[in-house]
Amino acid sequence: MSREVIKTNKAPTPGNYSQAIKIDIGNGWLIYTAGQTGNFPNILDENESVVEGGIGPQTKRALNNLEEVLNEAGAGLMHVIKTTVYLENLERDKSEFEKFYKKFFDIRGINNLPSRSTVGVSKIPLATEDTIIEIDAVAYLPK
Repeated sequence: MSREVIKTNKAPTPGNYSQAIKIDIGNGWLIYTAGQTGNFPNILDENESVVEGGIGPQTKRALNNLEEVLNEAGAGLMHVIKTTVYLENLERDKSEFEKFYKKFFDIRGINNLPSRSTVGVSKIPLATEDTIIEIDAVAYLPK
C-alpha cells in the first residue's frame, strides 16, 4: 500500500500535519483530509484570516478549502463518503450550518450527501480566535 501527501496553497497551510493523505488500496484511493476551517488561505505569509459573518460564510469557506484539497488529490466533493463537522457552538449554529452545508453540495449537483458526524466542541484549536467550524472528510476515488 502506497501513500501520498497532498499539499495545495489554495487551502490554509497546516502546522505539523498534512492537508490530506492519499492511500492506494488497489482498486482505488482513500483520501483522508485534515480539518478545514473558515479561514482564507494566504500564500503571501503565514497569517490566515477567518471569514467574517459567522457560521454561514465560515461553513462555505471551510467547504471550499476542503474541495481545494480534494481537487489537489485528483478527487472532488462527489467522492466524499464521510465528513466530520466540529462546531464551537452547536446549539447556536447547527441550524444555519445545515442550510449552508446542503446548499453547497446542491450547487455542485451532488444529490447523495456523504455520511456525517456533527460534534460540539469547546474550542477550534487555531490561533485565529473567531474560527468556529472545522470539517474533515474521507473520500474514495476509484481507479
